[in-house]
Amino acid sequence: MKIISFRISGSFAAFRDPSVTSNQTVYYIPSKSAAVGILGAMIGIKRSDQLGDIYSKEYLDFFKQTKIGIQLESPPKKVVYFTNHRSIKEAKTKPFKTEVVENPRYTIYVDTEKIYFEKLSNALKKNEFVYSPYLGHAYCPASIFD
Repeated sequence: MKIISFRISGSFAAFRDPSVTSNQTVYYIPSKSAAVGILGAMIGIKRSDQLGDIYSKEYLDFFKQTKIGIQLESPPKKVVYFTNHRSIKEAKTKPFKTEVVENPRYTIYVDTEKIYFEKLSNALKKNEFVYSPYLGHAYCPASIFD
């Protein structure tokens, strides 16, 4: 078994709880799905092939073949802020809670099939990725280093 490890960090992370729709509650550590999404972005695996598909076959294969370990490298700290959302239909506002993790740093350990392993290894060595990695949301860009 070969394992690739690398560090990933950012100013903010927002790994949402998919079961909560009214507010943006976040986890300190990314789920496997979020981690596979980060890795897939790095090596160019699209989540879906066409409109209407939930997941592409390549993404599902990568998800099934990949084992991930995540180590939290920084003390977890959430920042919570509230905004007022206005209704288009009525003249009233509704408070909306948003959470983000501040200054997260992780070490990610990856074991996967040879083809994906080689793509990921090459991308990390060159520090060149197909899509820019981010920590949950596009407003949370990630920095990757060894």
